[in-house]
Amino acid sequence: MNKLSINAGEVFCLVGPSGAGKSTLLRILNFLEVADQGEVKFLDKVYNQSKLPDLDIKRKITTVFQRPALMTSSVVKNIAYPLKIRGEEIDCDQIDQLIVKLGLKELKNQRADKLSGGEAQRVSLARALIFNPKVLLLDEPTSNLDPANIKIIEDIIIDYIKNNKTTIVMVTHNLFQAKRLADRVGLLHNGSFIEVKEKEEFFNNPKQEITKDYLAGRLIC
Repeated sequence: MNKLSINAGEVFCLVGPSGAGKSTLLRILNFLEVADQGEVKFLDKVYNQSKLPDLDIKRKITTVFQRPALMTSSVVKNIAYPLKIRGEEIDCDQIDQLIVKLGLKELKNQRADKLSGGEAQRVSLARALIFNPKVLLLDEPTSNLDPANIKIIEDIIIDYIKNNKTTIVMVTHNLFQAKRLADRVGLLHNGSFIEVKEKEEFFNNPKQEITKDYLAGRLIC
């Protein structure tokens, strides 16, 4: 498959073995890397090696990485930072509501860089959601987290989807998570898409043998 279209407002889960190119694709979608060939079409404009988006376009997209990089300031200042750099009004009530939803109320004034892995990932997600991006990219946001933190993060994603039209592209190795959250699922292998389908069809009626092997837990080469 040489072309991938991601629908506005959908949750697209990207699965595949390690080294398949999933994280690289997210970096290209966030314009952190430029693809060697091809193009990215976003908001009716086409970008490639010779035409890169301006800062205003880039700021409509954000990524929550597997290992969050938080500032040495407080949790609440970390969450408010995207609003500050965009010159947008800082709504303290909105921030407080998000903090409560993510179970961070008792931590709001603590230094964010001193938090546990699960707490830091929740702050990173709050920081990404606070400015309501057009596109939210999630690179294994619950990897290595305990079940309680996974549930908190998944619940806030589900809640956010219900109330916003943000497009979400999520890399996950957790097939059960993809079943819970995705509208569509795509299997990436060796830098190419093997199969892209609606969630139910992808898991229950895959067409490609590689997809069948991957879903069965067999090593794919």
